[in-house]
Amino acid sequence: MSLGGSEFAADCVEWAVEQAAACEDIPHLLDSYCRFLRQQGIRVRRCNLKTDTLHPQMWAMRYVWFSERADAGPINPAVIVRRRQYEIDDAFIDEVFFLASGHASPQYIASPFYRIEQDGEMLAAIAPAGEPQPYPVFNDLAKLGCTQYFGAMLHGLGTAHKLISVAVDNPGGLSSEAVRKVRMSAQLLALPLNTLLQQEIKNSIPRTQIGR
Repeated sequence: MSLGGSEFAADCVEWAVEQAAACEDIPHLLDSYCRFLRQQGIRVRRCNLKTDTLHPQMWAMRYVWFSERADAGPINPAVIVRRRQYEIDDAFIDEVFFLASGHASPQYIASPFYRIEQDGEMLAAIAPAGEPQPYPVFNDLAKLGCTQYFGAMLHGLGTAHKLISVAVDNPGGLSSEAVRKVRMSAQLLALPLNTLLQQEIKNSIPRTQIGR
């Protein structure tokens, strides 16, 4: 991964070294990342992170960062192992561990993440509230004033799938330079994420499996 020599690249490295490396769990890492993007003028309202667990019975962990306290919405309990929520200052994070059957659920197949899994990346405009949307979740994002959605696979984390997406309310959406910044910073996020993910797989997942 090449970050180049831009000022933004230097900011990314500084964030990774001084802030991301200090995060002790995935929710706080995601919160730190979203706040970094907002400081850079990328007005994130929602950020979704999904990572496979490589566990035969537990398909994935999914985290949604909200810029404010919000209703995370319903999920079919038949596909959930565990659900927890975190409040970090004014932000809110919804964490869900999914059973293996979740990958084939209609809710997932109708989501942008399914498309990102197929194509590797997705950039899509969010129409104004009340207008037709390509994905059901865009209706909720439109009500927040979001204008664009960008998602991508994260690389350098072994064979497991890692996906991240942001929905922003910047007027006119994301410029090509802003997309480049999100893409660059997301790949840098993958480095500390991998460390925390290994800890989560080693510690939380076995305890969840045996009901502790």
